[in-house]
Amino acid sequence: MTIAPPFLSLDQITKSYGGKSALNGVSFTVQAGEVVGLLGPNGAGKSTVFQICASLFAPDSGNVAIFGLDYRTVPSLILARVGVVFQSRSLDADISVRHRGQNARSPRAPRRQGPRRFRQ
Repeated sequence: MTIAPPFLSLDQITKSYGGKSALNGVSFTVQAGEVVGLLGPNGAGKSTVFQICASLFAPDSGNVAIFGLDYRTVPSLILARVGVVFQSRSLDADISVRHRGQNARSPRAPRRQGPRRFRQ
């Protein structure tokens, strides 16, 4: 019997901003199908954990694996399988829909396919 790797594994993650520690030795594992919530006061590091899991930030030390893949060695494979929706809007009101579409592409599409698909 083959045991599947955890969906998410954080091992001894640390992250600091300037001289202030945001995460200090955070470790946990999430198995496929589990539902997990992070609770804590403002400034506890919840957003930093999510940003590291989404590969937006790199931890200062420790290991992160998603689908059993190390985010440092194969981030593109991980990002192609993970979707992230942020709480606040992140769209620039000065950018047109056409410009967004011309610069958008699927992570699985060849780099030059995005603009051509938008014009079609």
